Order: sequence, then structure tokens, then C-alpha cells
Amino acid sequence: GQASPTARSLAMLGHDVGKDWRRGQSPAGRSTRASTGEVKSMPCSPNVRGVPTQYTRSTSIPTAKTVSSPSPLTPNTRAAVHRDLVFGDSLNDTAADRLATARAMEGSVRQETNVKAVMCVLKHQAELDLDVEEAKSALPCTISLEGLMNSLDRFRKGFVTDTELWRFTQDFGAATPFGSLCTLVHELQLRTPRDNSPIPGHLSMRSMGILIFPVQSKEFDIVANARTDHDAMSELYLHRRAEPCPGCGVRVQRDTDAASCPDVECPLCNTKFQCHVVESDGVVHWEEHAVPNSVQFHVHRLLDVAARAAEEFEKGRKKLASLSRRDVLSTLSDVFSFIAEGRLSFTMGDLRRAFADHDISLSDKEFRLLWRRYQPLHFPDIGFSDFATQLRQRSAAAAPCS
Repeated sequence: GQASPTARSLAMLGHDVGKDWRRGQSPAGRSTRASTGEVKSMPCSPNVRGVPTQYTRSTSIPTAKTVSSPSPLTPNTRAAVHRDLVFGDSLNDTAADRLATARAMEGSVRQETNVKAVMCVLKHQAELDLDVEEAKSALPCTISLEGLMNSLDRFRKGFVTDTELWRFTQDFGAATPFGSLCTLVHELQLRTPRDNSPIPGHLSMRSMGILIFPVQSKEFDIVANARTDHDAMSELYLHRRAEPCPGCGVRVQRDTDAASCPDVECPLCNTKFQCHVVESDGVVHWEEHAVPNSVQFHVHRLLDVAARAAEEFEKGRKKLASLSRRDVLSTLSDVFSFIAEGRLSFTMGDLRRAFADHDISLSDKEFRLLWRRYQPLHFPDIGFSDFATQLRQRSAAAAPCS
């Protein structure tokens, strides 16, 4: 049969009239299931079909729900919609998706900030290294490392202490703080790559060579590559008192005066060339060397410049240590990965690109000094260990000064 107009109108408002009418509950709690037969019309009163009054029951027909008007947008709801538009691909993204996207964006911004900060510290290191190199230029190229050790190591211990450096500067009326000299000792130990077990407050002869020799000199390469002070002393002796063979590179010297005939023959490759260096007694008496007072004055000036630079180096490391709540190695690892583009090491080209990406300019000399700081052994790339060593803050155990 056909439903009544009232049922059709209620159905149009979204209600299942048949279900509500047949399965509803009366106020008394009894079932109001209608017969399964055809419904001719909706009941209007208890006596519509002649049913006795005593058997009638009241009914309740649910009214249609009206559509409520939308509530006005508050600042909180506007912010929620804005977050959905920014962090989600659609308004249907879950809260977890939006949170993950927000964290990813926050991590990207934080990493970019860390990279920028580290690159600025690297630039400052290059500028400080250039200042130290300019102070080295006042020293004569013939300065004797053995003689300097003899002047500083008054008790012939084989090393120089931070206290001896401070006394040396005090002899020239310098105002270099003792703590700055302690920091300088630590800095020079960092620059000595072959010194695997440095003693806090002690400088080996190789570390003193790192201090006084220009970075681009042959003497600097010798002390940087030597594994012991004796090896460095022998190599320096050969460098000054022997000439390299043009054929095989071995260093040779004459056993007699070269005034009459300077021609010699290499004992290894039989190459003939001219050699003007005469053999000495073969014993290295480095304790007999001395440094003139005029040269010692320039050494004291170099110590003052290098000590102030060491303090600035350490300030930069402290700044990096406070970049984030994470361990500084995690921060340096992120920066290293950016420079190396995910590889295990980076080259000079990678470092130049990283500076260019952040609009940081270095002169060619500054860049080469910075590269030698992180790679003093002439290898073509830099690993994470060398990178982190020069950027980690000095630990309390490494500081002998109170």
C-alpha cells in the first residue's frame, strides 16, 4: 500500500517512521509493535478505530530534528583550521599525522640553524688562524726548534709545561693570563695529529713546532707527521743538512768539502746531481742550540697572540655546545652529514659548497689554513673524528688550571 502523507513528510526529514512507530516504547515501558499488516494511516487519537478506551494507550511520535545554525568561529577554531591547512594535506589528516609533520618541519629548521652556527664558527677559526700565521711571520725562517726548547725547558725534561710558558712571557713583561696559556697548550695538542696520548699541561717538541712553524712550510709538515719527538728532530736535521735526490727523493750529503767538485751520485738510484751540504759528525746536539733575545721577544709576542686566539676557539666550542638540548656530537653529526652530503667524509669542494650555500665568504688563504687545521696530514678528505675533535668543548679533565 501507499504510506500516508504524514509518513511521507516525516520520511523526507530523515526519519524512519516505520521503525520509530513499530519498535518504539510507550511511557509505561510496554512494546508498541504494530501489526505487520499494511498501515493505512497514522493514529490521531485513542478512539480512531473504535478501540475501547480502557485498552487505549498514549503514544509519542518523535518530531523531526531541526538543523542548527553553525557556531561562530573563535580564535581557537581559526587556529585549528590554520594548522590543518599548513601541516596536513587535507582537513581529514589525523592529529598524529599533523604532529609528525610539524616535528619534521621543526627538526629541519633546527638543523638549518645548527649548520649556520657551525659554519660561522669555522669562519671565525679561519680568521684566528690567519692572525696567528701573521704573528709567525715575524720569526726568522732559520729559527731553531731545538734552541727554543732549550730556552723554555730549563730542567731538560724533554717537554715544556704551561707554567714555563707563563714564566717566559713574564720575563718580557707580558700580561698574558695563565689560564689563556693553559688553553693554548690544549689547542696545540689538538693540532698535533700524531700525539695520541698528550699529557695535560705538557707540550712536546712537535707541538712547539706546530706553534712556531708556518703552516705552509716544510718544517710544519715534518713535525705534524712525526710520531715521536726524536723522529721530528732527525727529520729536521736532514731537512737542514741534506739535499734530496732528484731521482728517488732520498736526502744525501757530502762527506768532504764541495768547493772543488759539487757533483755527487745517489747511492740508491745512481742519479748524479750537485750537492753543497757537507756531512757533520752525525750527532744531534740540540741542547747546544740557543735562540737570541731578539728572536725570543717575537716568540713571546706569538705566544700572546696564540693564547688569545685559543680563548676565542674555546668560546666558539662552548657556543656550539649550547645550540640544542641534545648531545653536541649529535649536532655535529647532523652538520657533518650536511657538508658531506651523507658520505663518510667530505672534500675541499664540499666545504666550499657549504660556505657558499650560507653566503659565507673566506679568502683563499683563510680557507687553506682552515683545511690544514682539520686535515694536517695532506689527506684529500676529512672524516667525522677529525671534524668533531676541533669543535668539541674542552672537558674538565683536560683542563689542568683551576
